Formats: sequence, structure tokens, C-alpha cells
Amino acid sequence: PAVGGVPPTVSNGLARPVIAGQSVLLDVPATPPGGQSISGWSWEVISGAGSLANANTAMPLYTAPAGSGVATVRATVSIPAPTVGASASRTPATVAAAASIPAPVA
Repeated sequence: PAVGGVPPTVSNGLARPVIAGQSVLLDVPATPPGGQSISGWSWEVISGAGSLANANTAMPLYTAPAGSGVATVRATVSIPAPTVGASASRTPATVAAAASIPAPVA
């Protein structure tokens, strides 16, 4: 939602499989309104387990728990407050952890 202005456009990210106990980089496409720049990122795990490193960057590192499961992660993108002062949140991706991830079929 916008907070006092035009929010950036944030699209849902892709679902990311990861081996249980391992890590994967996350990202979401984000575009600031005309003439603005992105001033901040904030990521959080809103359901499921796992942890985030560098949660205030455009590409945080998600580490899955030791067991299988699914986690949902939310990204919030902000633009500078003095100019417009808006932010937008999206639940970008589901992260699925499993003991093994099948190899793609060629």
C-alpha cells in the first residue's frame, strides 16, 4: 500500500526450490515511479520456517530449515520520504525446501 504518495511497482517473484538446510538468493522486480529511486528494501518470512540474511537488500539470502516445508517471504520496497514517501509490499515467492530437488529434464 502507498504511504503518502505514489508507490513503487513491485511484482511477485518466482517460486524458488531449495534443498533443506541450504540457501537461495531471492529477488523481486521493482520499479520506482518516474524520477524516483528505490531507497530501501525490507524482507521477512511471513509463514513457514527458515531465515533471511541481508534482509535490507534487493537480494537477500534465504536459508531453509533442516526439514521439508514451504515458506512465504514478503518484500517491502520504499522510495525516499522527502520526495514522495511511499512504499509497496508484495508477497513475492514461495520457497519450497525438500531433502532433494529433482534435476531438470533435458
